[in-house]
Amino acid sequence: MQNILSTPLGSRIMRRDYGSRLPHLLDAPITRALEMELYAATAQALAAHEPRIRLRQVTARATASGTVILDLIAQYLPAGKTVTLDGIQVR
Repeated sequence: MQNILSTPLGSRIMRRDYGSRLPHLLDAPITRALEMELYAATAQALAAHEPRIRLRQVTARATASGTVILDLIAQYLPAGKTVTLDGIQVR
């Protein structure tokens, strides 16, 4: 999932729809509006490229170096279990 979220949308040759908008959003100051954009971009990318999960919760925090750290709670559909993925870095 880190690969999906950290790959800029449109950057893969032959797979222009792969990736997310997250890398493009990181140049702006973190505001409540940007935080909502980060959540939406995360949900859109994972819905499009990782059909085995259903996203339940996203938490984002910014570091001093400009990296955004995402913590996700999702349902892993093949097993029917809730999974927690902490520390996904997007630069």
